[in-house]
Amino acid sequence: MERLRGRAAGVHFVRTYAAMLDALGRKAEAVSLLQQQSLSLPAALRGERDDLQLLLGLIGGAGSGPGRVALRNLVANGLDPLKQRAALQLLAQASASEGAGGMGGSGQFQRDLDQLIERVPEHPVLDDLLLVRAQLALTAKDYARAERDARALLEKFPGSQRKAEAYGVLVGCAWEQLRYRAAADFAAKARDELSGESAAASRRDLGVLVAEAWFRARDYPNAADAYAAVLRELPPSAAAGALMFQRVLAEVEAGRLERAAEVLDELGADPRFDVLNRWQAEWNLARALQRAGRMREAYARVSQLVGGPGEGRGEGGEVGPANVGEAAAPTVAALEPRNPPAGLRALPAELQARMLWLQARLSLQAGEPEQTLQLVEALLGAIPEGVGEGLARELRSSCALLKAETLFSLGRRADAVELLQQVRTEFSRSNAAVYSLIVEAGYYAGQGQTVEAQQLYTKLADDFPDNAVYAPYARYQAALQAERRGQDANLEEANKLIEQMVTRYPNSPLVFYARLKQGDLLRKLNQFPQAQQVYESLVNNYPTHADVLLAQLALAECHNAQSMSDPAHADRALVLFEQLRDRVDAPVDVRVEAGLNLGYLLLRGGQAEQAEAVWWRDVVNAFLLDEPAAARLGPRGRYWMTRTLLELGGLYERQARIDQAREAWELILKTGLPGAALAEDRLARGGGATLSSGASGSGSSG
Repeated sequence: MERLRGRAAGVHFVRTYAAMLDALGRKAEAVSLLQQQSLSLPAALRGERDDLQLLLGLIGGAGSGPGRVALRNLVANGLDPLKQRAALQLLAQASASEGAGGMGGSGQFQRDLDQLIERVPEHPVLDDLLLVRAQLALTAKDYARAERDARALLEKFPGSQRKAEAYGVLVGCAWEQLRYRAAADFAAKARDELSGESAAASRRDLGVLVAEAWFRARDYPNAADAYAAVLRELPPSAAAGALMFQRVLAEVEAGRLERAAEVLDELGADPRFDVLNRWQAEWNLARALQRAGRMREAYARVSQLVGGPGEGRGEGGEVGPANVGEAAAPTVAALEPRNPPAGLRALPAELQARMLWLQARLSLQAGEPEQTLQLVEALLGAIPEGVGEGLARELRSSCALLKAETLFSLGRRADAVELLQQVRTEFSRSNAAVYSLIVEAGYYAGQGQTVEAQQLYTKLADDFPDNAVYAPYARYQAALQAERRGQDANLEEANKLIEQMVTRYPNSPLVFYARLKQGDLLRKLNQFPQAQQVYESLVNNYPTHADVLLAQLALAECHNAQSMSDPAHADRALVLFEQLRDRVDAPVDVRVEAGLNLGYLLLRGGQAEQAEAVWWRDVVNAFLLDEPAAARLGPRGRYWMTRTLLELGGLYERQARIDQAREAWELILKTGLPGAALAEDRLARGGGATLSSGASGSGSSG
């Protein structure tokens, strides 16, 4: 070794010998040898020092001692950028393993990074230094610094091989701060920086991250497209069931239910779509169809999967394409314990049971109560093996409640009431007992038997006072039933019930709506000052509530009503109506109603020209003739639009502007608004032919 000292061959021999010593467990000797050789290396072989220091760091370890010192020296003063990068990564890994404080908790590594990044002239591996500092900041949740360093890398080094990792830091910062749209954008950019076969797996992982970020941002159309892109790139052998489920779920959440069904059917032919994920996707699609009111379609789809009544039926209860022209008679086979298809049997018992229960529920909502009775009996007779006792008990009570609803729909009231009484006896103090009262009360309410409905809702609230969900709900519903009877005494009773509910359950999410109803009751009782106080309380105490604009609208109407006897209220009503009409974040229905009332107020104040401008420009032109806005009109908004056009036509008629009056009334017919009969009556009264009903569409007289 001595005769090779000072020569390149000697350095190579030292490296080999040190590695052998380390392999034999003689680490201290290896470290000492490398230190000695590094210190005695002549200037002519300075370039070899990088190799010795890197090896010393690998053998001695980056955590502390000579190994760490060697790596720090290599990063600071080395000649080979590749070896400097390797040393930097070793130090970064050691720092990360010891926590955000850096080596020994002293933060020495962080200080080294700061000094090297600020060094002049610029450090040869500055992009790596910026990346490591950004990654450390991300680990320490110092998002501002992490983003600053990552962006500095991208701006200063547009050709750096570290760009994908820099975007990765930005992804992490955005994700952890719940900025999912930004995370999706950065992940897509990181993905674009990767190429080659070796990066294929990383590209797919980033594609999944993009899709998940869009999903969490609730941008479901983009999420669906991103999941589809990932699935196209997956190799045939890759597990894809969870991604396929998310692909369908994104379409469901986007409200594109037809597309979701198409995608689910397409993916169903792919053997990688495992049974569990497939059926969970079917469950979510069926529930979405159910929420959208498409009960028959949901029922047909579930029945096609699980078998039994309803199988092969499509939307509207029609027979499937293969059976066109054939009768679809109910089958008695459903009364016997069913032999479920293999796919259903492969599911966990709990999911089997829930799918069968959903089929039964949908059959009633699809208007096939006789089928419901068959399905309920079949499920009770053959609860899937393996269902736990808790779920089995829940199934029995839920089936009893569904059967009672079905009996009500079949006109078998006595049988339904008897069954509900049995539920209250067998499942007393349970949610099933609560639901039994709600089912029966709902039946009476639907029949107009408000006294009986109110009694049952009151019983629910009295029997389950500690139920923070259903006790306040029952009080509120009892108040609504009292209100329906319409007499002043009933309105007073409803007001007292609401006050009881709000006092006893001040934290219920129903308090806002109960107070809103209370204000309406007080207005019906001509107690406008008290109603005003209620609405002002809502506006002041619930400034961020989703429906606070309804309270503001009611407050404006309350001021408007009082302005008849106290003109001071007119100015306040005017301001509130104007604010609501102009709020771009307000629902279209609210803005239309506010505009109508604003016009009334102006007209009553003798400002006919301003009233006309509000009604035509700010209501009709803005929300009916503008197609995107018109598409957002709900039932209430369409009703108020009809009222606006009727009043606008009446104003024109009084001004002898007959052609413009007719134009306003004809708009009701042309746009299919409710109130067609009233519009045709006005047109006939004004002379001339009216539009035919075929051209006008149908609508109530509003």
